[in-house]
Amino acid sequence: MVIDAHDAFGDRHHLARSAGLTPHWFYTSREEEGRGFDRADMIIAIQDAEGQMFRQQTSAEVVTIEYSTPPALVSKALSGPIKVGYLGSLNPWNTKSLQIFDSLLASHPRKDELSARFSFLVFGGVCLANDEYKVLQRMGPVDKVEHFYEDVDIVVNPMVGGTGLKIKTVEALAFGRLVLSTASGGTGLEDIHPDICLDGLGALISRLEAVASREAALEQGSEMFQRYMIFHNRTEQRIDTMLDKLGFGIVKNQVA
Repeated sequence: MVIDAHDAFGDRHHLARSAGLTPHWFYTSREEEGRGFDRADMIIAIQDAEGQMFRQQTSAEVVTIEYSTPPALVSKALSGPIKVGYLGSLNPWNTKSLQIFDSLLASHPRKDELSARFSFLVFGGVCLANDEYKVLQRMGPVDKVEHFYEDVDIVVNPMVGGTGLKIKTVEALAFGRLVLSTASGGTGLEDIHPDICLDGLGALISRLEAVASREAALEQGSEMFQRYMIFHNRTEQRIDTMLDKLGFGIVKNQVA
């Protein structure tokens, strides 16, 4: 039996409560999670840090295979202020992160300069939250995810916590946009680029201020995309290795 551990459920309620959030999803203790892992032959972790943690919880074999999505470059001629976008679902970590991000932008000593250079746009289900924003602008759901990436120059992930590997960060990289994220939003992606694992929201805003122009953002996004492709290809290779080890290599080759 193989368990695809796309997230870590052990003790994550403590992480939520430490951030002032009521635990929203399933959680258990690390001991109970380990008992579940012991029933399997192999555990697939979605990032190295969780893989290391799982190895302390179980005697089952643990391998790390990060999530990646096929490249989907988009481009669109944009004008006006540089558009900084966020796309996320309605969940407590997203709403909490955006609240803090908006508050820091609103109290920033160079708020007027930031507002003149950038538009801060929020898309997706998270727009249904009842939070009042001072700087961020609600844009609502999108019918196709491609439309979001066509309409923004920079993607931010201002996550202040959480577990797992943030799929929204991976997706933004696959679409070739410059991605600025906190370490919480980029855990497991550290090797791709330092801008994906910035040390907190203050560092994220400072990095944003350093973006010279829309053209510079597009150029940096292209550089980040090239590094992402190395990550994507490595992930594909790890999947092939795992399938071969489990004896599915022959079937995979026949299908191909």
